[in-house]
Amino acid sequence: MANEVGKLGKKWIYFCCSVSSSIANFRDKVAKKYQLKFWDYWPFRDVIFFGMYHWVDYLKFIWCRRNKIVFWAGGDIVNLRNNRIGWIKMFKLFKAKHFCENYREVSILKILGIDAIAQPIFLEDPNDFPITFKATENPHVFMNCHPGREAEYGLLLIPWVAKNLPSITFHIYGEIENQMYYDIMPNNVTFHGRVPNEQFNEDIKNYQCGLRLNDIDGFSEITAKSILSGGYPLTRIPYEMLDSVKEDVNVYNNSSESLYRFLKELKYKTRPNLKAREYWFRQLSTNHFLDVLQE
Repeated sequence: MANEVGKLGKKWIYFCCSVSSSIANFRDKVAKKYQLKFWDYWPFRDVIFFGMYHWVDYLKFIWCRRNKIVFWAGGDIVNLRNNRIGWIKMFKLFKAKHFCENYREVSILKILGIDAIAQPIFLEDPNDFPITFKATENPHVFMNCHPGREAEYGLLLIPWVAKNLPSITFHIYGEIENQMYYDIMPNNVTFHGRVPNEQFNEDIKNYQCGLRLNDIDGFSEITAKSILSGGYPLTRIPYEMLDSVKEDVNVYNNSSESLYRFLKELKYKTRPNLKAREYWFRQLSTNHFLDVLQE
C-alpha cells in the first residue's frame, strides 16, 4: 500500500485522516477499505478529508488546492458548531463536497451553512460479520466510551439502568480510566478496556444489543456490527429499520424510560433481526460517496 496510489476508475485519489484520536485509529482501515494513498501534502492533489476535529485539520484543508471532499464523523460537527474562531467561514472561501452519515448531521451542517449528503459507511467488510444472534433470557449489551466524554456516550445512564435490569450484562469498551465509574457500577457491568479489533469482533458475537446513545454521531461501528450480527442495536439517532430511544433521554440526571423499556423487552427477541440486517448489509456494502470522484 505504501507505494500505491488509490485509484477509482481513472481518478487518482489521496486521503487525510484527522489528527484527533477519535478517528485517527481508523486511518489504516480507511486505506485498506478504499485503496487510497495517504496524502503527501503536495497541494495539487484531489484529497478526501476524514474528520475535521482539530485546527491542524483545517490548515491541511486550506493547504489543498485541488478538489476536496470532507467526510464529517460526528464529534467534529459538534466542535465546528461550538467553535469561536470562525472556521465556519472557511467553507465559504474554500469549496468542497461534504458528506456525513445521517440526516441529523445533515441538518446541523445545513444550519452552519454547509450542504452535505448523508451516506453511512462501514470500514470493514460486511461479509466478515455473519448472523450470530442467539436468543437468551439474560441478554448482553455492549457500548464504548472515551475518557472525559462519559455524558456524551451515555455511560452515566448505565448505573441506573443496570441496577433496574439485573438480568442484563452491560459490556463497556474503551479507555475509561476514572476509577469512580467502576465503583458506582452494579455487578452486572463489565469494563473491558481497550481491546484489539479482532478480540472485540469475537466478543460481540455473543451479545444481543449494541448501545449507542450519542446525540450527534456518525453511523457507529457499534451499531453496524450489532445489526450485521443479526442483533438489535439501539441508537439515539433515528435510522431506517433500527430502534432508537426517544427524547426522554437525559444523561445528566440519569434517566430514560424508553431506554429502560427497550432493554427490558430485549429478552423477548427470539429471532435474528433479519429484515433490518438485510437492509443494512446492502447499505454498508456500497460506497456511494466515492461516485463523486468520477465526476
